[in-house]
Amino acid sequence: MDLNWNSTTLNYTLLGKHYKDGQKVWTLKHVVADPDPTLVDQIGQTLASLGVGDTLGDSEIVTRQSVVTSSAE
Repeated sequence: MDLNWNSTTLNYTLLGKHYKDGQKVWTLKHVVADPDPTLVDQIGQTLASLGVGDTLGDSEIVTRQSVVTSSAE
């Protein structure tokens, strides 16, 4: 499953097609220095619902990997 958020101020891509030690690894790429805080919150809630369990700061530029322990496809 790929989840993508795009706007004039935000470009997030959440990729869930990688596997590590038999578990799905979600890679979240956040490539905007000053994203919309509302979208950051929405993305954070979506990630939490997927079991990623990670939070994002409003203005950091990050690439993160988190192992998903749920059986999300």
